[in-house]
Amino acid sequence: QTRFCVAATRVLLTAVPFPAAEPSSDWRRTVDKLRWVAYSPSSEVSDKREEPTEEGIRRDLGALRTAGFTGLVTYSSAGVLGSRLPALAVSAGFRGLIVGIWNPRDELEIASALEAARKPNVLGVCVENEGIHFRRYSKDVLAAAIRRMQSSGKPVTTSETIGEYSDQEIRDLGDWIFPTVHPYFAKRLEPNAASEWTVERFKALQSQTKRFVWFKEVGL
Repeated sequence: QTRFCVAATRVLLTAVPFPAAEPSSDWRRTVDKLRWVAYSPSSEVSDKREEPTEEGIRRDLGALRTAGFTGLVTYSSAGVLGSRLPALAVSAGFRGLIVGIWNPRDELEIASALEAARKPNVLGVCVENEGIHFRRYSKDVLAAAIRRMQSSGKPVTTSETIGEYSDQEIRDLGDWIFPTVHPYFAKRLEPNAASEWTVERFKALQSQTKRFVWFKEVGL
């Protein structure tokens, strides 16, 4: 199934734990101007390890642009997602991308993400998605991959479930804070209650940091 989640933006001051490309005020203004959606291709067949098709990606991007989105957040830079998606996004009218890396140990995917990060419409990189939460790798592996991607000169982060950000080490990783925040898993199923819970989580995280906070996944 296609994964479409609205990514909401907020602006805070940033402190960077590694020598890297600290997100500037201009960068923060740019991401705030775009309307973001977290995206994985509908033509991808994960259980059969089939790569998404360009034709399917074009259809998806057309649908998302019709819905008014102007920024994409992806989950992988493997295959066509690293080599072709930045150009396809430009053709479809998207003005910014945060490119994802699914496997921080995959040298080919890292190389593809580094190449994609050279594109002017790629505004940043997100290394992995909820990997610490699901114990797919250690913090050391994640931190090493983030430092490596920071050599691209673009801001770099990771994405964990909101509960993991109670850990100061998680809050300090990368150049900004990019959680996944799902009221459904907190049993907030009614829209108003879900919205209130999401805002409460944002305010709570704001109170724990002076860094730039941007919710990667939200919604019902």
